[in-house]
Amino acid sequence: MRTWLLRLRNERALTQEDVAARTGIQRAYYTQIENGTRNPSVTVARRLADVLGCMWTLFFDHSRCEMTHKTMDADSDNRGRN
Repeated sequence: MRTWLLRLRNERALTQEDVAARTGIQRAYYTQIENGTRNPSVTVARRLADVLGCMWTLFFDHSRCEMTHKTMDADSDNRGRN
């Protein structure tokens, strides 16, 4: 599961249907991407990144994805304390 992707979508108050419609893909395909059972094409990854405000390469770099996810969590925690 791409928990970082779910978190980004929820932070923007978007449904899976919203993201799918904005990127021109089927909701079922987006669900598979979010669940980690399918990888998007580069074109779709770029569209998703535009909608969700992330780097499109996160969809293909699993080690960086996890590191970025942890860093983003730490940044969120720090913002809440200031």
